[in-house]
Amino acid sequence: MPSFLQSKASKKHESTGRTIGSPFLFPALPADVRRELRNAGVLREYTDGQIIHQRGDPSDGFSVIESGQVKMGRYGPDGDMHVVAILGPQDSFGEPSCLGGFPRVADAVALGPAEILWVAEAALFKVLDNSPMAARAFLKVVSVQFQEMLDSLVLVRKLSSLKQVARALAALCGSRPAPVSVTIRHDELAELVGVTRMTFGTALSRLEADGLIARRYRHLVVLDPAGLRRAGRP
Repeated sequence: MPSFLQSKASKKHESTGRTIGSPFLFPALPADVRRELRNAGVLREYTDGQIIHQRGDPSDGFSVIESGQVKMGRYGPDGDMHVVAILGPQDSFGEPSCLGGFPRVADAVALGPAEILWVAEAALFKVLDNSPMAARAFLKVVSVQFQEMLDSLVLVRKLSSLKQVARALAALCGSRPAPVSVTIRHDELAELVGVTRMTFGTALSRLEADGLIARRYRHLVVLDPAGLRRAGRP
């Protein structure tokens, strides 16, 4: 039986369903700091498609994904969301705008059912003021994320559409054993990779012919995540 990429509310801390390789702030913090922030947080439940926050909202705190997935992007004039990242369990988001004091720069939407721990701005500032280790961990994570962004910009110029699609699908599999069922819509995946639906479909056909994936009704199944990673290498 395939293991589904979208997490159920009862399955917490699954290592899957993200498209960003670099670490996030919350998992990088010392264990005692994570406990302190958890104790100060509020757990909220979201249904599929429910908005967590919108671009322009006040940055009064940050969020940690306890279970499920969150897609980040921006809604266009046509009402469609232009997805730029998909995050998974234990990823955090919203810290940069919170610390920088500027409004949210992206829309965050639940992708399937999700449990989100919301931590107020005051709790985060208290931790950073009182813990030099937490402040150093934050600076390290930000530096790694910035380096990944630069590397991604270079790779986008060098990689073919096929390799970009293979890399994105492999990332979404996380550490799940094959086969992995990817239930995210094809248009969202195409937007995430930055290619047209036609180009995305062509890449899927090639990957399917190579035995790496299988297309099914409303989802696709990754048969060989390791093969996808090899197919996505520069």
